[in-house]
Amino acid sequence: MSFNVKFFLTLSFYGFILVATTLLFTINFANNSIHDVAIKNAKDYYLRDRNIVKIYMDNIEAKLFAIQESPIFTQNTQENLSTTKEMENLFLSITRSDNFIMQLRLLDKNGKELIRTNRNLSYAYPYLTTSNKLQNKKNRYYFKKIFSLKKGEVWLSNLDLNIEHNKIEKPLKPVIRMGTPIYNKHNKKIGILIINVFMDQLLNALRSTRLYNIYIIDKDGYFILHPNPEYNWSKYLHPEISVKTFFKDYRYILQNDQYQSGNYFSSKLNILNEDDLKIIIEPTKEFLVSTSKEFTFRLLSVLGIVFLISIPLSYLFSQNYIKLKNKLHDLNNSLEDKVSQKTKELQDLNANLEKIIEERISEQKVLLSLFDLGDSVLFKWRNDENWSVEYVSKSVEKLMDYSPKEFLEGNITYAECIHEDDIQRVTQEVHDAIERKLYFFTHEPYRIKTLDNKLKWIHDSTVIVRDKNQEVVNFVGFLSDITQLQEQKLKLQLLSRTDKLTQVYNRFYLDEVLKKQYYRLKRNNERCSLIIIDIDYFKKINDLYGHIEGDKVLILVAKLIQEHIRESDVFGRWGGEEFFIITPHTSAEEAQKLAEKLRDLIETYFKDDMKITASFGVTECIADRLLDENIITADKALYHSKENGRNKVTTF
Repeated sequence: MSFNVKFFLTLSFYGFILVATTLLFTINFANNSIHDVAIKNAKDYYLRDRNIVKIYMDNIEAKLFAIQESPIFTQNTQENLSTTKEMENLFLSITRSDNFIMQLRLLDKNGKELIRTNRNLSYAYPYLTTSNKLQNKKNRYYFKKIFSLKKGEVWLSNLDLNIEHNKIEKPLKPVIRMGTPIYNKHNKKIGILIINVFMDQLLNALRSTRLYNIYIIDKDGYFILHPNPEYNWSKYLHPEISVKTFFKDYRYILQNDQYQSGNYFSSKLNILNEDDLKIIIEPTKEFLVSTSKEFTFRLLSVLGIVFLISIPLSYLFSQNYIKLKNKLHDLNNSLEDKVSQKTKELQDLNANLEKIIEERISEQKVLLSLFDLGDSVLFKWRNDENWSVEYVSKSVEKLMDYSPKEFLEGNITYAECIHEDDIQRVTQEVHDAIERKLYFFTHEPYRIKTLDNKLKWIHDSTVIVRDKNQEVVNFVGFLSDITQLQEQKLKLQLLSRTDKLTQVYNRFYLDEVLKKQYYRLKRNNERCSLIIIDIDYFKKINDLYGHIEGDKVLILVAKLIQEHIRESDVFGRWGGEEFFIITPHTSAEEAQKLAEKLRDLIETYFKDDMKITASFGVTECIADRLLDENIITADKALYHSKENGRNKVTTF
């Protein structure tokens, strides 16, 4: 055997030994890491579940307030509660709008049911209970609880099983109840509104994974949800089974709002009732074993493939690359031909549209007379600085109290009627439409001032009229009064983004601002930092002083923070006793100073009463990380503050 052959075989042998040794080390390291990563990722899964719970609870609450804000409901609660066919149809319509509403009831101040809709199963067709089957519920605990609330407050029951005639109904029906008191126009309490909702959908959504075992327990450690369905609702069906049956360190799970061991992750669920529900997320053994086997198999396959076909594979890749490049070249040429053809077609279409518009203008005088009969207004403005009026329908007097003559004689121009806070935006929308060579566009709703200075919201759809040289000569606008609709929309927007208890922004609005701020970070590199705040030992406050005093603490802390942050900062309630601050144009160091200031304010403010303190987690958003990863980093910083004595600020 020649030296060259021996040398080649020796190098090949030692090279193979080196690769195999590296592979074995990688497999061992990966097997250890898979379990650690699975536990850390369980927290990300919890964030998903917490958001699912928040959306589900907010949807129930929205149904209650949607009924109260209905004109039909308002009309029938002016003095005392009265039931009409319209009221019954309203309750039946709300029940039909959501397949998971079990019951929707209206009770007077004496506990008597006035209206009750029923649905026997999820997705079943709801029906209205006849008057002879309506009952008096004045002695029921939930009636007393809800009737004792203040205006705008909401009561939430425990998550439990539906009981009929003092027996658990079968098949099992997990339900939750939410209610609120009703006041008449004199601010006098006259009854309650209560909704019962099937919770199957929420529980199914929480356990919808094969990667993790999902447990949900109440404050006493009984299972509401268990990977083995036999142990579901153990408080009712298997009282000998609880969290201590399966978890040795169950005391840490029950005593801590959030706890992580080497085998699972647990945390509170954001259902704000007396259950104090917690979720436990545990990687399944099948998931860990299959992932490890799959990783090992893939590494061994890679070793074999690299050793056997590295040279032929390189040749194959080079050939495929050349073929792909040729195909892309041919595709590019074909695409250019198609673009050229479509451009010509669009030019022809544009010419036809211009001809059609000219024909429609000739018919304008006949059509304009139709607008004099309706409530909407047709304007024709000149393309001048103040949008002077060339034509306006007679219906303008109903909308703006000005006569057509005042506009046509130039005593008033349309630009003078637009609210000063909206004129710049409306003008920019017109300029943008002209620049984009549009023939038709619709303004965002804006306000106008009538002759007696009343404000009305307007829906304005406008056609841009050009001459043969494509110069803009006129605008033709179709105006409708949407004041009532817009005011209702603004009220709903305010309601949808405001936390009911603390009157600061809620989680939904914070999520919207976070997405916009993250977009500005990615696009313009605009700095932004996040601060998460958690009131220390808040559960003890509720236990010692009661939930009403606990709510007062949340309100005072929110007010204190709101008064000591910048106007540019966005502050809201993140959930439970957690608050969140988004600080635009702010570094981590600046955000830490703000957090330290707020921490000291809270500690000083409450030092003589309950001695309330708070823990803070701070991070600066990084564009290379996902938005959720930035939030998780701030949450980890908060967790570090709580684990190291609380009443601290930690920056990651």
